[in-house]
Amino acid sequence: MQRKHIVVGSESEHKVGPVSAVCVSMGILADVSGKDIPSLVNAQPEGLEEIYRGASNRAKGAAATGSDVIGIGIENGIVRFGGADGRRFPIDVAIIVLLLPDGREYVSISEGMRFPDACVAEAEERGFGTTTVGSVFSERFGGDPTDPHIVMSGCRVSRRKILTEGLKQVFYEAFLRGF
Repeated sequence: MQRKHIVVGSESEHKVGPVSAVCVSMGILADVSGKDIPSLVNAQPEGLEEIYRGASNRAKGAAATGSDVIGIGIENGIVRFGGADGRRFPIDVAIIVLLLPDGREYVSISEGMRFPDACVAEAEERGFGTTTVGSVFSERFGGDPTDPHIVMSGCRVSRRKILTEGLKQVFYEAFLRGF
């Protein structure tokens, strides 16, 4: 198998680390690096379309760093689902975009985690353009604003774990179609 050159459209260890780990676990020979690529969406994306746009922008920017580069974009955001009583439940998910050098695109979505209503409301009030739910959560409860999952789950689920599973999905799909 030829060695792959993978660039993640972020320098965050929460994103680059899981990509490297998935490559190792799946036997993919790859040089994985991160590059700070802007998502061009709000700091706190809301809705599947905005989350996808952010991940796609990161993947395209990463892929543009070289002719043989596989670009990966990862973007977390909030989706809201309606309950029977009219309440809307905010769920954090990540969309992952894998873009091959020939332009083929593969997309997956991570499992979700419900974020506290009050933290979402406060972040929205401050403005999703500049404020994330994770930053509000960490102000109230401590922890890393880029990984509120670990505190919310009592140290059972990290953002890295959630992203790892979503990355496996997108790599499997790419493999099935001749990665």
